[in-house]
Amino acid sequence: MKSIILIGMPSSGKTYVGEALAKSLQRPFIDLDDVFIERVQRTPQEVVKQDGHELFRRLETECLASVADIQDAVISTGGGIVTEERNRPYLEKNIIIYVKRELDDLDVEGRPLAKGLSAAALFAERRSLYESWSHYEVENHDAEQAVADIRRLLNL
Repeated sequence: MKSIILIGMPSSGKTYVGEALAKSLQRPFIDLDDVFIERVQRTPQEVVKQDGHELFRRLETECLASVADIQDAVISTGGGIVTEERNRPYLEKNIIIYVKRELDDLDVEGRPLAKGLSAAALFAERRSLYESWSHYEVENHDAEQAVADIRRLLNL
């Protein structure tokens, strides 16, 4: 079976919901940030600070490509994965779920990858991408409810 890939804004709960979903489905959980750190031996923030966004995005795509063919996993991505069209074919090999959360509940301030933008500005940039790239959308007011909603949407 295809993997389930979670996309959405920074701090929307992709990792938390992903871990809970993977546990619920008894599937492996993969956090793309962890894959990045393992492969690059630096955090995404360190790469952005030292080498810039362009290198970070290229390395992020390489990490995504390395997990895109894994079956039966739950994979959380970084909030900006949708900003690079080259990532779309890797994501589309799987089931893409957009994890949504109220803007007031997002904490993007101080995240280097947010480029100093507010949650509202970042959301304005990315909203249409999240919506058009995803197969399903789920609200994350509560992780347990989000997991139940995903299971219902996918008949799992």
